[in-house]
Amino acid sequence: AMLLLPVDFGVAALGTIFLQSVEILAYVGVEDALVREKNPDRALYDTGFTINLLRGVLMALVLCGLAVPVADFYHSPQLINVLLMLALAALLDACGNIGMVDYRRNFEFDREFIWLTVPRLVQVGLMIACAIIFRSYWALIIGFVALRLVKLWLGYYMHPYRPRLTLVAWRHLLGYSSWSWAVSMAILVREKAPTALIGRLLEPQYVGMFTIGSDLAGLPVSELVAPASRAAFSGFSAGRHEGAEAAGIYLNVVSMLAAFTLPAGLGLSMIADALVRLALGPTWLETVPLIELLGLHASIAVYGYLGWTLFFAHGRLGLVFGITVVSAIARTVLLVILLPHYGLVGAAIAILASALFEDLAYVQSVRCYFSTSYTILLARNWRLFAATGMMGWVMYWTGLGWTTVTGGRVDLLWHLSLVIPAGALVYAASLLAFWTVGGKPTGPEADMLAYVCRRLSRR
Repeated sequence: AMLLLPVDFGVAALGTIFLQSVEILAYVGVEDALVREKNPDRALYDTGFTINLLRGVLMALVLCGLAVPVADFYHSPQLINVLLMLALAALLDACGNIGMVDYRRNFEFDREFIWLTVPRLVQVGLMIACAIIFRSYWALIIGFVALRLVKLWLGYYMHPYRPRLTLVAWRHLLGYSSWSWAVSMAILVREKAPTALIGRLLEPQYVGMFTIGSDLAGLPVSELVAPASRAAFSGFSAGRHEGAEAAGIYLNVVSMLAAFTLPAGLGLSMIADALVRLALGPTWLETVPLIELLGLHASIAVYGYLGWTLFFAHGRLGLVFGITVVSAIARTVLLVILLPHYGLVGAAIAILASALFEDLAYVQSVRCYFSTSYTILLARNWRLFAATGMMGWVMYWTGLGWTTVTGGRVDLLWHLSLVIPAGALVYAASLLAFWTVGGKPTGPEADMLAYVCRRLSRR
């Protein structure tokens, strides 16, 4: 971000909005449908690949057709070439090896991790190199296309499946996929309304600031919760076939993840000012309040995210659709009201309010549909919240958290090198103390301790 200007990120973000919008409009969810199938045959895989290919061709044509009108709408002629390049990315995605879904079905997440991580590393390296050379938004677009290209090659290198074109099993995939499409449409409105409205009501540079700020604040979700939910989807689906207790699996997974996301999200909120000054520079200071507010939600987002995953795996997509629609409407209305008066802070408040509603709705739905209670949830999680609260209080009381840091890069590095270990130490010590005083009950602390003991015993 220090090599590019906010307007560069704004142009790239507006382009990717329309790619992602078209992706969701054409979404059919064949991969998730295959994961949920108990014994999918060759015809299902081939039909899924063919549907994805047709979808990709349609998306590319739509993006090419929208290039000029979208550029005119946002008064940004650069968007024409950006959307044409993103049409190429859509075609590359469409040709992907659907056989890779087997790694999710068979819980071979180490192989899926390689498939997801290697292209991302190539993308980051190429974007940095191109940013140094071109100093423009093209660095972001080239990296975006490169990610799809490497992912395409790696998929066929890692898995022996080779597709055949057929639509023989399309009816079998239609029921689940149609609901998936409806949910995706609601998610499209919910997730892209902020960027679209900021681009229209404010200026392109604010789109870039919002994109970077929300991405930084959402790191606990994108790097911890989202990958874990892919694994959890497979586990929830397998548990559904085997008749396992869904609530118990949900509570175990969500508590373990919350042990990391609660301090991570609050920690990002605490160090937002120093982090932005060091990593992005003074040009991006308007993202600080955005990160401070959205980081708070990132700490607790796991409860709603895993609830969403659980209901998806159990095929209760009508419920997911209803919750997402209400959240999307609330977010859009709040954005229209708050953006003109409060700018990016108003956007953060709108997102925070609608996201909290969604999280609470999923927790309540898990309680109702899977016969659990708030008492059980609190019994496994109150120590995590108490330890996180203690960390936040100590950091605020000592003047280390939520403070403006002045000085050069050395001062910023010194501040972060002090705050991050101190916060982690306070959290870990508080959590251990609460767990010990409580009689060392079953929960994420016991699970983590057992995991560490197993790892040590193998050595």
